[in-house]
Amino acid sequence: MSPADVSIRNLTGDWTVDKSKSNNLDAVLKLQGIGWLRRKAVTSGTITLKINQHTDGATDGSSSGEAVTQLMMQQGLRGIFPGVEQTRALNWTEHEHVDAVSGDPIKVRSRFVSAVRTGDGKVRPVLEVETTGDKSSVEDHLGSAVVPAGEDGTGETIEKAFVQDLIVSGGKEEWTSEQIWAVEKIGDEVILSCKAVAAKGDSSEKAVLAYKFGDI
Repeated sequence: MSPADVSIRNLTGDWTVDKSKSNNLDAVLKLQGIGWLRRKAVTSGTITLKINQHTDGATDGSSSGEAVTQLMMQQGLRGIFPGVEQTRALNWTEHEHVDAVSGDPIKVRSRFVSAVRTGDGKVRPVLEVETTGDKSSVEDHLGSAVVPAGEDGTGETIEKAFVQDLIVSGGKEEWTSEQIWAVEKIGDEVILSCKAVAAKGDSSEKAVLAYKFGDI
């Protein structure tokens, strides 16, 4: 598969972080209680992301009987840590995993979300923000419009245009992380972006991770 074939419905492949388009990861990790040495290893290393996305024969149990999309993500550090496989169904079912950085137990829910066109060639997600606190600030970050890649529809609303995650830590730090994944065009490049808001108590941090397709 090539970057031209990639869409939010077809993410399968190997991805590599683009640090030039990513920001504020260290602040998010610090809020989550990650120590300086481990933060340094993550932010100075090359983050890799292996994805396997497929729709199986199982249905979501609703009256429509819609098939469920499964998403496996394995995030690691090149040459240091291969990562931990995390598989979730994109129907907001809760899944228990281990956080790849802290090693703490986490609970993850994920779902497709639709988008609306903004009239300037961009689309923005239609969100139900789950993070507590200043929801308008969270929605401004997670709900920012993007130039979509792999989307050639003409309707005002696009179904299954983004993926939303809610991650709840079961460790002593008790943080949450809400994320929006998108396949977008930045200049001539196709990027898989992850916009995140991590929150703990009254504190929160925003970050963006951008990935290029392939083992670069």
